[in-house]
Amino acid sequence: MPLYISDIVSFLESLAHPSLQESYDNAGLITGQPAQPCTGIICSLDVTEAVIEEAVSKGCNLVEKDQRQQLCGKDHYCCDQK
Repeated sequence: MPLYISDIVSFLESLAHPSLQESYDNAGLITGQPAQPCTGIICSLDVTEAVIEEAVSKGCNLVEKDQRQQLCGKDHYCCDQK
């Protein structure tokens, strides 16, 4: 039974519900087809051309970007920096 992009998005949203996002957040599936089977996932702190090239070379069709990097230094969120 294949795992679909929508399954992964639903799982991630169960951990961090969309209602928790701030007005400046760009969360959720940004581009792509939720009904497409997932062939692999690349996790990254930022989406660069190199990350996309790596995803393609490894046959991954989903990039999960961790946005905590963008929030470092804000008073309301700490990225493990003291």
